[in-house]
Amino acid sequence: MSSSRIIAGSAAVAALALTPLAASAAAGSVRVPTSAAVPVAIFGFMGFAALIIVLALGFLIFWILMLIDCAKRDWPDKNMWIIILAVSLLIQLHWLAAAMYYFMVKRPGLGAIAGQAAQPQPPVPPATPPPAA
Repeated sequence: MSSSRIIAGSAAVAALALTPLAASAAAGSVRVPTSAAVPVAIFGFMGFAALIIVLALGFLIFWILMLIDCAKRDWPDKNMWIIILAVSLLIQLHWLAAAMYYFMVKRPGLGAIAGQAAQPQPPVPPATPPPAA
């Protein structure tokens, strides 16, 4: 095979492959990014990445605060919660363990007054019917 036939065949294949693109470009349906759209796309992604980084740091700080609170408390479940909080960091669920600690230990009664836990109410005895006369 001569080199001219290879070049001609390659040109024919390229022309057939690019025909739909050329037709749509002629019709104006191909959208080429303008110079203003490129920075918006880049900074949009960077803004999203910055938001994720800020949230991750916020959750880490919240986890550290809950770990410090757990270490300062003197109560029977102290070791269990320290282990839960430490292991949660290893499996990347520290935000969930910190939230559980916050709502279960630090603020168990969200409806309580002045940070005191809500006291459980005694059960109401069943109503007895009045005696028949």
